Amino acid sequence: MRSTLAVILGVVISADGLAAPENYVAGGEPELLLALGSDDYAVRERAHAELLSLAKLYGQKRLSELAHTYFASNDPELQSRLYAILKVCRQARAKPVLGLSFKEEELKLKDGTHVIAMFVRRLSRGKSAQKAGLMVGDRIVRIGSQDAKSDGKPYVVKQAVASLQVGKKVPFHILREGKALALLVRIEGAPVDDSDEARREKEEQFAEWLESQNSAR
Repeated sequence: MRSTLAVILGVVISADGLAAPENYVAGGEPELLLALGSDDYAVRERAHAELLSLAKLYGQKRLSELAHTYFASNDPELQSRLYAILKVCRQARAKPVLGLSFKEEELKLKDGTHVIAMFVRRLSRGKSAQKAGLMVGDRIVRIGSQDAKSDGKPYVVKQAVASLQVGKKVPFHILREGKALALLVRIEGAPVDDSDEARREKEEQFAEWLESQNSAR
């Protein structure tokens, strides 16, 4: 167990235990991952709870890294606990709701970048987009700080929507009558649906996400 995690996390295990890496932080993810493989059940349970609390604060990138650790490990205990943590974190997140309808429109920006922009057709009163100042006719050309360049392929703006975190403020880069603007949008979430159908849909979405992480390794 420890030798496997040593490779995954880039730490060194000596006969006396764990030698911390340079970027080691007490109570941080590397220590908690190692503790999940402890022979002491109480230690495993405490590490599980602490890592779950930490992972709930992760963005998409950090959750993906945790999923890669899940696939890289050959320890059933670690895999079982990481699977449970990832599932809770993915399913507990409210779906981001912008409160707009759009059609896709391919554009070439002044810097030569091709994007599939979101052309705003309608706005819902009192929702995230309208409250942030977006207007019908705006073209959303980038969301957040993501690089719009994508190996010669057009940057598809709508793909960034699914990874938005509810409660966060995110810059939306738009074109309005030819002028470039950046509006800060506070992301709101959809009401939680606890129906059986919604739970099945969440199960399917999590399975698809996990498989996509395995393919991306």
